[in-house]
Amino acid sequence: MSIYVPNYYKAFRCIADRCRHSCCIGWEIDIDKETLSVYKNVSGAFGKRLNDNISQEDTPHFILGEQERCPFLNERNLCDIYTELGEEHLCQICSDHPRFRNFFENRTEIGLGMCCEAAAELILTFPEKMKLVHTETDEKTPFFPEREQAFAILQNRSQPIKERIRILKETFGITLPEKTFSEWKEVFLSMEILNSRWEALLKNATGVSPAFQEDKWQIAKEQLLVYFVFRHMMPDGDASSALALCLVSYEMILRLCKTEADLFDVARMYSAEMEYCEENTEDLLFEIEIG
Repeated sequence: MSIYVPNYYKAFRCIADRCRHSCCIGWEIDIDKETLSVYKNVSGAFGKRLNDNISQEDTPHFILGEQERCPFLNERNLCDIYTELGEEHLCQICSDHPRFRNFFENRTEIGLGMCCEAAAELILTFPEKMKLVHTETDEKTPFFPEREQAFAILQNRSQPIKERIRILKETFGITLPEKTFSEWKEVFLSMEILNSRWEALLKNATGVSPAFQEDKWQIAKEQLLVYFVFRHMMPDGDASSALALCLVSYEMILRLCKTEADLFDVARMYSAEMEYCEENTEDLLFEIEIG
């Protein structure tokens, strides 16, 4: 099985205690069977602490504490399991985050989800054109021509972003629903809300986005579009619908920003709310398809 990753993938580093939006807060953290077996065999005071803070109901998971913090996230916002048992004994979800995987017949693609602030900043500020590279040889084999075509259109830096989007729509026959910003707000507010900050952002947004001057923000906007295409366009799916979802997501993020400096955080929140809740993604796609 060949594994491919974006060319920025290996540059990712968790910023640990410097993270303002810790992935150890506000998420249910499930524990895989292999790791649970390890935890059950830990002795002493730390073994008792593990046992006291793991729920065995349904899927085993950590029992969140105040403010929905993982019970092993200490006052310095560092992981006690990491320091006590070592990185190799983190549960799979903790080791993987913010990575996501798309599986194909002879190929697996691994990306970084923008719900992580460090990943969002890396992706949106990466100066090179995103390309997928083989983890062993750095050689690129032909795969999924329609997606490659979409990448090529969006990465044509001789043209402004608006023109690239126009060409993308024309090439793939993309038709977006004729909704006002207020109507889109209601669509998103009707979905499952995972964080109250997201709800407040939607309710207070006017849809009047900052200038995002083309010369300064061109690469960030390109990387945002390419990220969505990489994550959501699949060989066995409807290309036009998937790309429409990408464009709606892109436009919504820009219009939710009150200042240019908001881009990274709004992109992170959007990813956490939409990409990490399968029902929300499906609801948005349905809304796009029915127009």
